[in-house]
Amino acid sequence: MKQTMKTTAAKMFSLSFIFCFITCWLCAQDTSGNLDVTATVKPAPWYDHTWIWIVGSAIFILILVSLPVKKSKPTTTEM
Repeated sequence: MKQTMKTTAAKMFSLSFIFCFITCWLCAQDTSGNLDVTATVKPAPWYDHTWIWIVGSAIFILILVSLPVKKSKPTTTEM
């Protein structure tokens, strides 16, 4: 009984695999040989360039470093 169930399951698996393979093979042949492919490349926006981010970051850091510098007079205390 178990032997017939195993062979039946093996046959069903084999048949389903074969039918799936045949279906994929037949669908793959469904193209006509005339393909026309055109591709257009759009230019990248300004924020997509790495060098712009590097230059902008350098300028931002220079501004941040130069702003908090205070020129104060030295104070002297007399005793």
